[in-house]
Amino acid sequence: MKKEVILGVDYNDHLDFGARKGFLYGESHIRSLVRSMADAGVTTVSWRVSLIGQVTYRSKVRTVVGACPAPMPEMYPGSAAGSIVIQTCDPPAVAVNEARKCGVKIVMYVTLFDEYFPGMESKFEMDHPEYTWRHRFGKDRIRGLLSYAYPEVREHRLAEIRELLAYEPDGIYLDTGRSHCGIQPIMAMPLTGGDPYWQYGFNEPEVAEFKRRYGADPGSLIGLQPRMDDVNFQNWNKLRGEYLTQFLRETRAVVNQAGKQLTVGFYSDAECYLSPVGRRGRVPLGLFHHDYETWAKENLVDGFVIVTEHRRYGGRDWREHSSKQFSPIQRSGKKVYIWGATQARVDELEDSPVKVPVSVTEDRPGFLKAMRKGIEGCMEQTADGVFLYEALHPEEHEYWTDLKDILHGRA
Repeated sequence: MKKEVILGVDYNDHLDFGARKGFLYGESHIRSLVRSMADAGVTTVSWRVSLIGQVTYRSKVRTVVGACPAPMPEMYPGSAAGSIVIQTCDPPAVAVNEARKCGVKIVMYVTLFDEYFPGMESKFEMDHPEYTWRHRFGKDRIRGLLSYAYPEVREHRLAEIRELLAYEPDGIYLDTGRSHCGIQPIMAMPLTGGDPYWQYGFNEPEVAEFKRRYGADPGSLIGLQPRMDDVNFQNWNKLRGEYLTQFLRETRAVVNQAGKQLTVGFYSDAECYLSPVGRRGRVPLGLFHHDYETWAKENLVDGFVIVTEHRRYGGRDWREHSSKQFSPIQRSGKKVYIWGATQARVDELEDSPVKVPVSVTEDRPGFLKAMRKGIEGCMEQTADGVFLYEALHPEEHEYWTDLKDILHGRA
């Protein structure tokens, strides 16, 4: 069986690269980028439109990049560049058009829990703090984490999905684990020594539904230092996860109507970078249930991406951990892809042929050997393919040549 090679493109990184080099990463560069991916052997382009709470396309629903100026613009030159580029072309429209010419699939990549970073927050998040995750005591909230228990939040994001489907991509990819929302201080009280993020997410709809089902406020049943094996805590997290499932049901209906595919990504249950063991999202997301078994059973999604994060590869995680969980999902007909982060540096690699960490800027031959080992280690697994997170600023080195050599077995 031929394995799929999906490549996640963070378009803002390219905007940033162009701005730092003195040019706008507009239509001609986008077309060249897509051609480079196709020539290298990529089968699907996953085009990220989300820039934390803002977007890099001509949206009438979401906050377009540059609308909320960053407090330190010299740190975010891509934001200013993006607002100029979007006046001259609509980046996803160009990318879809070029992908069609090149014969590769393309999906729109959206993050669901990543609405806040200074200067990159969404207007929706700023206008509606009541929709963000609330502390169990008082009014303190985690900025940028939206609760999908609110119909208004689900409809806002569904409107975004409808906009993106109008570009006629092959599908939508929803990232349910990525978040930058831990940037702001949070209230850790009560000072229990436990995970402070477990004290958040006690919003009105979830609390009311828990009371209806179990006859008590969740705060009265869940200890101040919750244990993962506590039945009440498990019930609480399962309940909270039901609202993400509901959003996927609504998204599936919209995506089906357009005749497109829907893929969902989250972190491995194993210990991995920025996601503690047993979680499916970065640390600020705390703990809530990603009910992937129901998603498969109800045919809410077509595939899954199992993330192990920056500068790491998912081959070992799949072999030792994730395959046990997701092989039954594969047998049900769903595709499962594992992570391969080729971001110009490899930090961890099983049986590495070179000493890690290794960087392409300091040791290109060594990095190439590690990158080949990592990608091949993913492709050898029983997963259906690999989701590569592209190198940061690939134009600065021979990334596309290296990737082509590896995928065609010549490196």
